[in-house]
Amino acid sequence: MGNDQVLLRINLLGPLSISGLDGGDFTPRGRKSKALIAMLAVAPDGRRGRKWLQGHLWSDRQESQGSASLRQSLREIRKSLGEFSDVISADATVVSLDLSRVSLDIDQLSSSARDLAAQPGEIRDFLEGMDIRDEEFSNWLREQRAYWKDYFERLRPQARDHVDRSEATAIRRPERARLELSTEHFPGPGTDTYSTTHFSPLMGELLGSRNQSGGRVRRQAVAIAPLLNKTGDPKLEYAADGVSEDLLERMARLCWLPVIARSSTFGFRAEDRDLIAIGDQVDARYVVDGDLFLHDNIFSLRIRLTNAESGLAMWSQRFEIGRSHAGEAVDAMLSEIVGTIDSRIDVAEQRRSTDPRWINGDFDDHIWRGRWYMHKLTQQGAQVAKQHFDAAMEIIPDASEALIQMALWHLWRIWNTRGSYDEIDHVRLIAERAKMSDSTDGRGFTLVGIAETWMGQHDEAIQSLRRAIELNPSLMKAHQQLGTTLYLAGDARSAIEPLDTAIRLSPNDQHLFIQLGEMAMAQMLRGDMNKAIDYANHALLHRPNYWYAHLVRICASEELGDPDLISRAVSAFATTETRLTERHFEWVPFRDRKWIRKLRNAAESAIDRAYVIQSQSQGGANNGKAD
Repeated sequence: MGNDQVLLRINLLGPLSISGLDGGDFTPRGRKSKALIAMLAVAPDGRRGRKWLQGHLWSDRQESQGSASLRQSLREIRKSLGEFSDVISADATVVSLDLSRVSLDIDQLSSSARDLAAQPGEIRDFLEGMDIRDEEFSNWLREQRAYWKDYFERLRPQARDHVDRSEATAIRRPERARLELSTEHFPGPGTDTYSTTHFSPLMGELLGSRNQSGGRVRRQAVAIAPLLNKTGDPKLEYAADGVSEDLLERMARLCWLPVIARSSTFGFRAEDRDLIAIGDQVDARYVVDGDLFLHDNIFSLRIRLTNAESGLAMWSQRFEIGRSHAGEAVDAMLSEIVGTIDSRIDVAEQRRSTDPRWINGDFDDHIWRGRWYMHKLTQQGAQVAKQHFDAAMEIIPDASEALIQMALWHLWRIWNTRGSYDEIDHVRLIAERAKMSDSTDGRGFTLVGIAETWMGQHDEAIQSLRRAIELNPSLMKAHQQLGTTLYLAGDARSAIEPLDTAIRLSPNDQHLFIQLGEMAMAQMLRGDMNKAIDYANHALLHRPNYWYAHLVRICASEELGDPDLISRAVSAFATTETRLTERHFEWVPFRDRKWIRKLRNAAESAIDRAYVIQSQSQGGANNGKAD
């Protein structure tokens, strides 16, 4: 971008602002107009479909209303930009920002080693202070903030290294460091398009997907190196080996992730072993290793997960076990270790699948790219994910992995649309096919259990879910669904343990709000209202508009009879502007339907109270004006 072309400067880090080269302010006043500018600024080629913008800024409105609101925001932006209004253009389907005529602070900062290295403290938040009550926009903003924070924090050490070597020139990148550097378009509803997103080459390198060691690209597999005995007692070598073997056996139950055989890895016992070399020798992308210590009769296990292509550490944690009851604690520890490794590698493979260098259109490519889009929890992401899963099933129609991902997609859609009994039964059949395709994979049994729960078949579901946990004790979703099914069946007390295990197995899961919300409901049903409110609050920290957690918080507050708690719970729910229908309540498969009535009554009470609070607030404001 030549400076002679630049007309405007757009700052996306901190509060959004638009200024001319002479310092004049061209920032629109409306929040959604500002958000629209930001969405175009980080979009591929500065272009977004009208329907995409409507779906992210006015998702709660009818299409005609959203279209009118978009036109109004575009008029406001053009008016604000004045003589430079032609940097924004729009046709019947697409809105565009001419990126050749604007300068973005995220580009300037990421392309200048000296500027980036000199930044004091943390980089400011992307669109700092932006508050728009739209769930789709909130999801998009959360993803962007996480991306740019991670991107700059990872890039800054490299920038400082460049400056230290007196290389104050730009950190050269072949293209813009953009979350959506490379784009493929898929047809969406109507005339709009939805874009797949890929990490930039530099981002891929920072995430460890580039083979920095210069070795060959390794297969998607994990090697378990034997734990090193650092207790100081050679007689405890058996303990280190025993934990190593148990960990390998547990990892093998994941089914989706190949684990290198013991005979190939247990020879690597040198203390100075090279994990990249181990990965190269056994052809594994990931290596797990660790050390066993003993101090004051307490065993301490330090475990690590490493990307063997790049040598970057992905996770490390220390566990302590009392020697007197080691056997009781090892099982829980191994479940947590395997669950965490499962999650970390899952995320890494999803990210890798979006890097253009690894896209090849094969079965695994479609599976991983589909999973990445599903985890976005958006309608647009789900549509792209479905196309990838369909493509995978065309390649291998009866593959267990394709059936599992397709069943998960259907379950997500059914939950969001409150689908019919026939739709649930259809997805149960898909899950049964996955279970028959690989009877050792606990995920198939989990999906069957979810469908059976939603169909009101609680006893059958509990059996399926217990079998899933037998096959894979680290399967978080099976523990979570077992707890949910137990409280829906009327046994809230027994639900606490599996829900607690699910939370422990997924501390960094982006969907943790679901586990926390389920625990909140279980605590309320067993009569502990304070814990119910606490878990509901934690769920809402992760997902502010999660209606289920809001209703638990309201119900529990009313049970305690605390007017202040009730007022705060109702006010928080009112700010979400959530529109609940009768179907939301009737669809939840409680065996005892009195809880359906209780949730419905709580929602109705909350709406009535919110109206009173709002009226009183407006009345107070009017009285103030009269004075």
